[in-house]
Amino acid sequence: MKTKLLLILFALFISKVNAQQLIYDFSPGNAQFFKKFDQKIYFQGYDTNNGRALWQSDGTADNTFLFKDTDSRNDYIGTIGTGSAILNNTFYFIASDENSAGEIWKTDGTDAGTVKVTNFINERVTTLTTAGNSIYFLIKKEDDKLEVWKTDGTDSGTVLVKEISSIWNTPTFEGQCNNIFIFSIQPANTSDSRVWRSDGTSAGTFPVTEQMDGNGSGLVGGSGGTSILTQFIEYNNKLYFASRHFLFETDGTLENTKKVATVRNPSVGGLVHYDDVIAVDGNLYLMFVSLKNFTNSTGSIEILKFSTINNSIVQVYKQQIDKYFSASNLTKIGNSLVFTISNATEGTELVSLNLANNVVSNLGELAVLNDLDEFQIPFNTQVSTLKFNENQYFIHGAIDKDDNRKGWIYDSNLKTLENIPNLDNIRLPFEFNNYLYYSKDDKFWKYGNNLNTEFFTKDSRLTIYPNPSSNYVKITTINNESVQNVQVFDINGKLVISKSNSNEINISYLNAGTYFAKIQIDGKWINKKIIKT
Repeated sequence: MKTKLLLILFALFISKVNAQQLIYDFSPGNAQFFKKFDQKIYFQGYDTNNGRALWQSDGTADNTFLFKDTDSRNDYIGTIGTGSAILNNTFYFIASDENSAGEIWKTDGTDAGTVKVTNFINERVTTLTTAGNSIYFLIKKEDDKLEVWKTDGTDSGTVLVKEISSIWNTPTFEGQCNNIFIFSIQPANTSDSRVWRSDGTSAGTFPVTEQMDGNGSGLVGGSGGTSILTQFIEYNNKLYFASRHFLFETDGTLENTKKVATVRNPSVGGLVHYDDVIAVDGNLYLMFVSLKNFTNSTGSIEILKFSTINNSIVQVYKQQIDKYFSASNLTKIGNSLVFTISNATEGTELVSLNLANNVVSNLGELAVLNDLDEFQIPFNTQVSTLKFNENQYFIHGAIDKDDNRKGWIYDSNLKTLENIPNLDNIRLPFEFNNYLYYSKDDKFWKYGNNLNTEFFTKDSRLTIYPNPSSNYVKITTINNESVQNVQVFDINGKLVISKSNSNEINISYLNAGTYFAKIQIDGKWINKKIIKT
C-alpha cells in the first residue's frame, strides 16, 4: 500500500513538473485558427464525431466544447486568425454551410446569437478588418477586378463600396488607421504595390501612394515577392510601412501620406530575406536580415531606430554573417530588444540589445552549426518569441534539417533559457490568461510553470542556499535533522540527481535552468525549487 501511494505521489509530481495540461483530445483531428473574444477562445476543431466546427473554450478542459456546427457537411471554418473581426462586442468569422463554401457569420457568444450575415461570398474572402463602425472585406472577381465591401452586421448594412481596377495576386495588407480602412494591392501588369484607403464611401476610396516595389521579404499565404510592402505598424494614430528603400507614414489621408526616412541604400539594391518592426517609447525599431545565398557571399542583420517625433533615423545594431541562421522577430523585454543573431560558433544565438546604450548580451544558443537546412531559408523558418506571463517567454525555434522545431522558455527574472521537450513541434502557440496554449499531436494543450506553484511547499524546516547557484547548494534544517534522500528533477520530469545521507548537492554539471528537488527528512518529503545559473 505504501509503495502504491508513493507511486501515485510521484506521478502527481511529474505531472506538475511538466506544467502541461490536456484541454481536449481531437485525435485523429486537430485544433487550429485560435481567436480570443470576450474571455473565451474560439477556434476550428475537427474530430471524427463532428467534423469541422466552431469550438469555444474558457481555457479549461471542463469548459471546452463544440459551440456551433454551421455545416452538416463538416466542411470548413475559415482562417479565424485573419478571417475574423470584432465589432460592437460581436465576433465575426467566416464559415461554410450547406449552401456556400464560406460566408461571414457573427456571434454574441450564445447559440441563439450566432447567425449568418452574408449569402454571396462563397469562400472569396479570407480577411475581415474592423475600421470605425464597419467591418471591411475585399473580393477579387473572376475578371481580376477588386471589390471593396463593408458590413455593420445587418443585411441592409452589407454594401459594395467601390469596384477598382484589376489586380494580380491577392491583397497583401488589410488594416486600419483613424477609422479608415487601409489596404495594399498589386496592380495588374506591374511588379509593384500601391496603398489604398476607404472611408466606406465610393468617393472616399482611392490610392494614397504611387506604385512602389518592396524589399523581397514580404510573405502572403506562404508566398513572397518583391512587390510586397512590409513592416506595417499602427502607432500614435499613424500607419507606417516600408518599400524597398524608404519608410512611409500615413494618417489615412492623401495629403498626409509621405516618405519619412531612407531605410535601405538605393545604390545597393535593398533586397532582404526577413524583416520586422516594433514600436517602443516613441521610436520604431526596424530589422532587416539578408542571408548568404547564391548571389550574396555574406549577409547582415541591421536594426534601425526611427524617431516618430522628429523623423531621425540611426543604426543601433549591425552584424555581418556568412552562415545560415534563424532570424527572429523583435521582442521587448524590460528595456531591451530580444532577437537572434549568428554567434561565434556559427550557431543561432538569442541576444538582448539594451536600448539605453546599445550593448548586446548573449542569452543562450538555440541552434548549433549545421542544424538548419540552407534550402529552407528564408521562408517559414524564423524564430518567434511570445510572452505568456509576467516574466516568461516562449521561444518557437526554427525548423531544422530534420523538420523539427524546438520549444524554449526564457525567464526574464531568472535569466534562464531552457529547451522544454514537451514544447517541441507544437503548432499555433498563443497566450491566454497568462498561460501558453497550443496544438500538438492532434491535441489542444495548456502550459505554464505557474501550474505547479501550489505543489512546492513553504516548509520552513529546511532551506537551500545559495539559491540560485552555479556549483553547489547546501540543505540546512532547523533542528539539524538528517537529510535522508534527495532527488532532483529537471523541468521535464527527468531524474538528474539521486543521493542519500548528504546535505550538499553538486549541480555544477547541470545546464542552467529550473530544477525541482524532493528532500526527505525524518521520513517526510519536502519539495523545493533549485535555480542553476
